[in-house]
Formats: sequence, structure tokens, C-alpha cells
Amino acid sequence: MARKRPSILTLTTLARALAVPTFAAAVLTAPLAALALETAQRSYSIAAGPLEDALSRFGRAANITLSFVPELTAGLHSKGLQGSHSVDNGLARLLAGSGLEAVRQPNGSYLLHRAQPRAVQADATLQAIDVHAASDRLLPVAAGGQVATGGRLGVLGNVSMMDAPFNQISYTSELMANQQVRGLMDVLENNPSVRNSAPIDGEADIIMMRGFEMFGREIMVNGIAGLADNRGGMIEAVDRVEVLQGPSAMLNGVSPWGSSLGGSINYILKRAEDTPTAQITGSFASESQLGAHLDLGRRFGADKQYGVRVNTVYKNGDGAIDRTANRQAFTAVALDYRGGRLRLTADATYQEKELHGGLAALRIGSSVPIPPAPRAANNYKQPWEVYESDNRSLQLGMEYDITPDWVFSASHGQSLNDETYLQAVSSISNVNGNLSGSVFWIPGRSTNKGTNISLRGKLITGPVKHTLVAGFGDVTARRGQATLAVGTAAASNLYNPIVQPYRDGQGLSTDVDMLNRYNAKSTVLTDTMGLFDDRVIVMVGARNQAIGTKFFSRDATTGLLTPTRDKNSNKISPAAGLVVKFGGNLSVYGNYIESLLPGPVPSTYYQNSLQTYDPYPSKQYEAGMKYEINKLTVTGSIYQITLQNGVEQPSNNADPRPIFALDGEQRNRGFELNTMGEAVRGVRLLGGYSYIDARLVRTQDGLTDGRRARGVPKHNLNLGSEWDLPFLAGATVTGRMVTTDRMFIDTNNTRVRSTASWTRFDLGARYATKINGHDTTFRLNVDNVANRNYWASASRGVLVVGAPRSVRLSVSTDL
Repeated sequence: MARKRPSILTLTTLARALAVPTFAAAVLTAPLAALALETAQRSYSIAAGPLEDALSRFGRAANITLSFVPELTAGLHSKGLQGSHSVDNGLARLLAGSGLEAVRQPNGSYLLHRAQPRAVQADATLQAIDVHAASDRLLPVAAGGQVATGGRLGVLGNVSMMDAPFNQISYTSELMANQQVRGLMDVLENNPSVRNSAPIDGEADIIMMRGFEMFGREIMVNGIAGLADNRGGMIEAVDRVEVLQGPSAMLNGVSPWGSSLGGSINYILKRAEDTPTAQITGSFASESQLGAHLDLGRRFGADKQYGVRVNTVYKNGDGAIDRTANRQAFTAVALDYRGGRLRLTADATYQEKELHGGLAALRIGSSVPIPPAPRAANNYKQPWEVYESDNRSLQLGMEYDITPDWVFSASHGQSLNDETYLQAVSSISNVNGNLSGSVFWIPGRSTNKGTNISLRGKLITGPVKHTLVAGFGDVTARRGQATLAVGTAAASNLYNPIVQPYRDGQGLSTDVDMLNRYNAKSTVLTDTMGLFDDRVIVMVGARNQAIGTKFFSRDATTGLLTPTRDKNSNKISPAAGLVVKFGGNLSVYGNYIESLLPGPVPSTYYQNSLQTYDPYPSKQYEAGMKYEINKLTVTGSIYQITLQNGVEQPSNNADPRPIFALDGEQRNRGFELNTMGEAVRGVRLLGGYSYIDARLVRTQDGLTDGRRARGVPKHNLNLGSEWDLPFLAGATVTGRMVTTDRMFIDTNNTRVRSTASWTRFDLGARYATKINGHDTTFRLNVDNVANRNYWASASRGVLVVGAPRSVRLSVSTDL
């Protein structure tokens, strides 16, 4: 049985800033604006139905934050609300006869609780402040429990799905537990606009969003980039995985490594809930990997103002791929303080990973036809190949309510990541699958630091309500990596691997200089305007970003660092969005937004490796709709994203190395259809369809105009369902279909250089019951039931083998 947590109907448009003089006026007029909002009357048309649904619609229309424990509204109905009412009067009418009441808090939010005698109202008020403090972090879970009703949009803060001019999905911890996800890539199997670009049992997280690559190092944690493990972070301590589809430079700023073109991902970490948490989960995954996860959380103090949440995980054993072994250990500690006006948080994480024989992407000769995919569980790597890493991070945050309508917030985080791996970098040399390559010892180290500061508030100018934000961001990254040759790998074969003589990195250094340094400082101003009782929402904003890149070399004689490249640039990244609401269940939206990439840095593979390029943007135009049908939400969108295209040109002099150049654009045009929620009672749907037409345009002399971009499938389908069995209480069966179209590995677009389309089926079941008074859930998930062999990806000019059939079992018990 899923644990109940305090949920909140944060149904307000959070957004952002105009100019410094405007803020001065806002601080002076904020109290009057709050009074006007409290007493103003609006027209409502809310049909009779479940009380929770009626409150949700009222909260959105009234632009208020309403907090309550779900048990309060379970089984209750409302007669609805018609006509013009103030906020207080409207809530009273909706709650009539329910035995509940809504009490306004000093910060402007409302707390729902059972009506109590006046003698105990003081205690209720204190509890109200605590619940609202938690609601600043999370929006409520949507019907079905798999996704939330909205999520964080960077500097705009928490925004409900129906109010957001973007396509954003927030996956919940309940979904992650029920699907027994092993990491981020398992979560993203629910999204048709995302495809894995690295092996499931490999050392890295690399994905494709809307046809563009995104690396694990770009993932944000509580809004700060670079704190997650660089290569495959464990996410047992994550409460929400928030996926924004499309560029996000204005919303999030540039990460230390650049800003992803196709989307962004943010982890929201778990916090202690008002109800104590004490759960242990034992797990098994094929072939023989055992694991244990302990989740403890509790609040302390007379008003539960102090919270502690600890998640610790250990897994070890052989994986579903032949000759692989994976050991992982992870601990996360979350502390928080929730006062009346001040809220503080602290998060610390530590992860160790040791992977033996893990898969990696395969290179292929430039003219070699792509051979059939090997047996899914076949391991073409060597058992002595190993990847080891440890990642540690610390993050601090605070929020302070200056007035009920103005909030100051700040957060800072930093991480340190060490890694070493011994790897045979292999290439397919012919259609028979013969492999050749070299062995390398690769130590690496990176540090990341990030700071976000913002001031958020509300004011009214005539008929327009403004939500304003002014913010500052600073992200810095340092990285060093050494690539040391161990020798040539013996010949092998993709289908019949040959175990080669043992290699190791004995005697080779693990010390590296962090010679690559990146920094991005930015200021941002946004204004989100509500017109016609928030039936029309307009968002405008811009972020000015100063990006610096420095590369150094160390003199072998003197030991001194010498700059080899130093590039500093400024760029303004604008964004604009529009939402128009029709009734309480249909929103139509559009946006223009950019991403910003640091100028490319050609490697020594190219003869112009010392050349520097200015940062350059990608641009997105998007329009879409969101429709709520009872407890089911359907969204659709069309978009276009353009990006300068990097190409390899032949040498024009005695140097045989090719020349790196920017030539033309890659233009991705797409359509997305997503569905989430409860279709009918006991039946939930999650997934959708994605169409991407990725083309090269404006290339030199038009030589490659109109060709498909490499590694981008045109058609994707992910559709999952859950069915609560009516004849067995607590039992649920699940199923999912994943379909991916063919992909070209280069821009020649020949059929022999493309992967075949594929379809995979996943099944699952779970049973929730009580054993000796303890809530206990048994779960079974089987991915790739038919053990289909397929190439999962051809992005980056490399091939990735699809995951074999894998079985996962777990038992979770509340202590």
C-alpha cells in the first residue's frame, strides 16, 4: 500500500521579474495587493463531484495555495459552486456539510482540516504553517499516483501543468517504486520523446530528448546542475524526476557543460513527511543481483519543524548481461527546518559504483554496413574491463517570507566526482561483426559548484496580476581526464566474443590535473501576467549569461600551469510563453525559448584543435494543448528546434587530420501526444507517441540539405497501463509497449547504414497487503519479455545494444 503524504493544491502561476524600479514599487504595494486578492470576487462554474476535484478546480481559478492531507477528502463530495464569490466564501460553500474548513495562513496559503472548537485553533495554525512549508517543494500527485499535477520550471518555481506554457512531466517516487527503476533511464522508458543513447548496464547516462543528446552531468538536483553522479546516479532518494521537454536557458541557466537542447531534468530529493517513514525493501534482479534499501524519515519538535530523512541502498551481484557484475552503495541524508517565515534545507549524498564487464557503445567503420544486433545478453566486452567511481555532494537552501507575497530564496551546492575505468574501445570492422580496438586506462576527476539566488513576489496593476522574479546564478565546473594506452585489444567478434588476456592499470597513475574549467554567471528577470481571472497567462523573461571557458596545460619541467585557450562571451537568452484557458479543463499554450551552448572545442583529432568558437543558441517554437478528462490528462504539442551543425571537413593541406567546422543547421520538427492519469476507475495510462522529422538545412552548397540527422528515430511509441484487479483487493497488473523507428548512423542516409525498427514488451504485477499489521508490497517487473534483440540507438555515430530480458523482484515493508 502506498504511503499517504501531505499533498497540496498549489494552483498558482509562479513567475517572474521586470526591472529594479518595478520591484521597489512592488514591495510598497504588496500588502494592498494581497488585501485586494483576498476580498475580490470572481465568477466560478464548478460542477458537483468528488470534493478533491472541486477543490482542485477552485484553487486553479482562485490562484491560491491550498494544503491538506488526502485522507480528509477521501469519499467526500461537493455540490459544486456557481456564481461570483470571494475566496473565503467560495471555500466555505464547497466545504459545506463536509465537516472540514479552510483557514487562511499568514503567508496567504490555506490549510484544510476538520472543524475544531476555537480553543484549539492556535495549535491548528501552527500546523498549517508547517504543511505550507512542505508544499513549497512539491505540487500534488495527480490521479493514479504516477505523475504530479505540475513541477518546477527553473526560476519560475512550481507551476501547475495547466498553467505552464511548456511541456513538462513530473514522475513520482510511487511510480519509481512500483516500476523498480534502477536509475534515470528506467524512469524515462515512460516517455516517448526520450530514447536511451547508452547501454542500460553500462557506466553512463546518455539520452536523446526531442532528437538531441543530453548527458548525465547536465542533470540538476533541486535546481542546481552538476550535483548528480556524472555516470549513472542512483535515485532511491529522489521524490520527483521532473522532465522539461525543450530548451531551457532562460529557466535554468547554462549548466557547467552547456545547456541541453532537447530538454532538461531535475531531481527533487525526498524530505521528512509529517507521518513518520520507516520502510525496508529487499530486491533481486537477474541474473543474481541482491539489494536492500532502507528509508527512514521523521519530524521533531513541538510543531514538527525539524525533519530528517535518510535513504541508504546497497546492491551487488551479476547483471542480466553475461559476465557482468555491479556493486553499488548509496546514502542520502536530508535535513530541514520549517518555521513560520523561514525554511532551511541541507542535503548530503555519497555514491560508490564498481562495474565489471559493463557494456559500452560500439564504433563502426565509416563504410561498414550495420550488422544484425547480437543476442541481447551477449557480452562483447571483456570480464576484466572495470569502471569505478565515487560521487559526493552537499547542498544548502533557504527561503524567507519577507511578506506574505514576497519570498527571498538562496541555494548552494557542490560535488566531487572521481572515476577510473579500464576499457577496450572497440570498433566493428565488417558486416560479420569482427571487432578491433585498443585498451585504455582512463582516470578522471571533476568538481561542480552552483549558486542560485532569487526574489519572488506578486503585485497588481489594474486588471493584470504580476508574479515577478529577479534572480542570479553562478555555476562552475573543473574537470580533468587522462587517457593512457594499455595496448592493442586482441581481435574478437560481436556474436562470438573471444576472452582476451587479462589487462589492468597496474603502475599507471590515477592522479589527474583538472585542466578544463567552465563558468557561467547569469542574471534573470521574468514577469508572468494573469489576465481575465487568469484565463490568459503571459510569461516573458530574459537571462543574461557570461560564459567563460579556460583550458590549461602543465609544463613537465616547471610544473606551472599555462593557459592554452581562454574564451569569455556574453549572451542574452530570451523566452516568452502564452497560456489561454477554456473552462477549467482545457489549456492552449505556445512558447519561444532558447538553449545556449558553449562554443565547440575541437579535439586534437582535428588540425584546428586550438580554434575557439563563440557560444551559440538553439531556438524553439512550440504550440500545444492540455486537456483534463475527469482524472485523465491528454497533452499534444508541435515544435521546431534549430541548431548549428558541426561537421568534419577533409584536410586541405599537408596535415592529414580533418578540419572541424560549423555548417548549416539541424532542424527538428516534431509532434508529441502524451496521456497520463486514471482513464476509468482502477485503470491508469502513462505514455504517448512522438514524431520527429530531423533534417539538415542550409548546409554548404546545399550538398546535404534535406538529409535526416543521424541517430534520430522518426516514430516512437511508449504506452504503459496498470489495472487494479477487481476480484483481488490490492493486486495490480501492468504492461508496457515500447516501439522505436529505424535510425541512420550518419547523414548519408543509406539503408545498410541504418538500424532496424523494433518493438519491446514489458510486464509486471504487484500485491499490497498487511502482514502482522505492517503494510507490505510484493512487486514483479519483467522488461523485454520476449528477449528481443535490437540496436537501441545509433546516435553520436555509435551503436548501442538493447537491454535483454531482465527480471526484478522486491518486497517492501513498513516497519
